[in-house]
Amino acid sequence: MREQPSGGSAPRSRAWRPRSRRWRSARSGPGAGASGGGSEPALTDALVALGLIDPQNFLGGRMVLDGEGAVAALARLGRAVGLEAAATARGMYRLALEEMRLAVHGLLVERGLDPRRFAFLCYGGCGPLFGAPVARALALGRVIVPALAAVFSAVGAATADVRREAARTLFRPLPADAAELAACFAALEAELGAALAAEGLAGERVTFSREVDLRFRKQTWEVTVPFVEAGGLGDAFRARYAELYGTGALAAAAPIDLVNCRVIATARLPRPALAPAPLGQTDASAARRGVRTVWLPGGEDGRPVALYDGERLAPGMALSGPALVERRDTTILVPAGDGAHVDAWGSLVIEVSRG
Repeated sequence: MREQPSGGSAPRSRAWRPRSRRWRSARSGPGAGASGGGSEPALTDALVALGLIDPQNFLGGRMVLDGEGAVAALARLGRAVGLEAAATARGMYRLALEEMRLAVHGLLVERGLDPRRFAFLCYGGCGPLFGAPVARALALGRVIVPALAAVFSAVGAATADVRREAARTLFRPLPADAAELAACFAALEAELGAALAAEGLAGERVTFSREVDLRFRKQTWEVTVPFVEAGGLGDAFRARYAELYGTGALAAAAPIDLVNCRVIATARLPRPALAPAPLGQTDASAARRGVRTVWLPGGEDGRPVALYDGERLAPGMALSGPALVERRDTTILVPAGDGAHVDAWGSLVIEVSRG
């Protein structure tokens, strides 16, 4: 398990005359103006007005957006704040970009992590229009947009193992009684095993792991460690505590209390067989399909940007920004100065320049 914080702005986030810089949430769907869904512009309206989304090729042409409606909605908001429609759209993009940057920056800073050590995995239908600019602002050197970017979370949910957990409070000082611990874990495993069996998941596919929550006496927060035989829990706790907070924070002589016993049951599910494709030619000209005037972050006016058909980009092909890679379900921005290539798994990998 990994912590998965979230942040940013959805394509349907609506802008409104602010006293704060927060968004309102609109109903699920594209921009209010572009789809005739209301008078307040959504982020997708701004993306259409800026040329980042082609209203005639939304969802691969299966849905046509109203570009004039998007601009009209932006103009209405702009009049309320003294801006033209184009400036309103640029402001909405920059606000969304900054909220995403702050979310990722906070995630890195609170853990003391160096951004230069990481790649930025960017997915969703709208996220790849912001991935490279966010990465550049944070000195992240690489952006990875998976082949199934728009349904990445859904694919993960559909193929992930089934996980259940149960815990029971067993407040005891260490060393704890081994028989009492064994009985507690056995009861939890029986409970979880029955729950999974009711879902048709049983037998060798199901595994159990055991954890305990421990803390130094009179402390407020517990530290979770994998269960080891009762006599070794104290050493396991101190090692994990030092790893989290440093050896200087250890209170070597302080008594340790057991707070909770926990069991995690995991039922393995079959996964699709994935294999890397061979890398072919680097020339991506076969996927090139024209040029469009697009506003790019960092500027005020539009500029010509190369367009690529994402469905025709094969593993090994490479391109240089500024470019837009248009897939059926997402559009990817490759800013000026950045390069991109398709890897063996079909992901578009953007190498972010330091400029």
